[in-house]
Amino acid sequence: METWYIYTIVAFICYGLQNFLYNYSAKKSYPTSQVLFFFMLTVTISAVVSMIALGGSSDPTRSLMIYSLSNAVLFLVVTTSTIEALKTIPSNLFYPIFRASIVAVILFSLTYYNENISFSQILGIILSIMVILLIFKEKSDYYAEINKNCKRASPYIAAAFISGALVTIVVKLGADEGNPLWFITMSYGLNIFLVLLFRGRIDGKIKPGKQRNDLKGSMILGIGIGILNFAGFYTLIKAFSTGSLAIVATLVSLSFVIPIMLSIPFFKERVTVIRVVVIVMTIGAALLLRI
Repeated sequence: METWYIYTIVAFICYGLQNFLYNYSAKKSYPTSQVLFFFMLTVTISAVVSMIALGGSSDPTRSLMIYSLSNAVLFLVVTTSTIEALKTIPSNLFYPIFRASIVAVILFSLTYYNENISFSQILGIILSIMVILLIFKEKSDYYAEINKNCKRASPYIAAAFISGALVTIVVKLGADEGNPLWFITMSYGLNIFLVLLFRGRIDGKIKPGKQRNDLKGSMILGIGIGILNFAGFYTLIKAFSTGSLAIVATLVSLSFVIPIMLSIPFFKERVTVIRVVVIVMTIGAALLLRI
């Protein structure tokens, strides 16, 4: 099995679980800024400890510093927008819209990198897009409420969509520099500063319920997200450094299926035929993208 594919599968699982914790944070109304602070701090400490333990990391180049700054800003926007949007609309509506941005990433990959994709991988990309469309079409028991809340959440949805596509491209460019731990350290170190600086704005205005005042809970949740993100981001960078942007990004984008499925037992969302079909299609797309 190819190394890039193993890294991609690990990133797929880590990002899927991370997105579930985003959803959990939103549903339980934890303050976004508190969760993000402990999240970013955990990733930064993990990267620094890893650099010290492994040693041998070369000094970052100027271009890597630029990519790190860009990644920090874009990732903060996409993470904040995701959590705030999920406070208002369900995951099975938000994630398909958000992940539709993968089309822009694929187009960039094919034009900028001139990547060669096999016929089976093209089928895998098409199947992945079909998964996104299928989840988006799924009917909900609270459809009327969704329509009402979508208008309020639309700025966050738009911000997540645009920044999501851009941050994927920036991560690929940063991965090409071949210094993943410095990339992670600088990106998330900057994010700690940005979270503290824009704390008031990060928490947003969308608060359908009373915000939870639980610093210990925010810390535990942030650390959990941070551990998953560090593992996911590191393996994503490694996958990007050896694999195709279009293929890796498409497969990882399907990680939104994990939080949607986990919402069934944890948030009492119902099992539907569409969700079962989506699981089968996701497995099929993962197998096709490997070939």
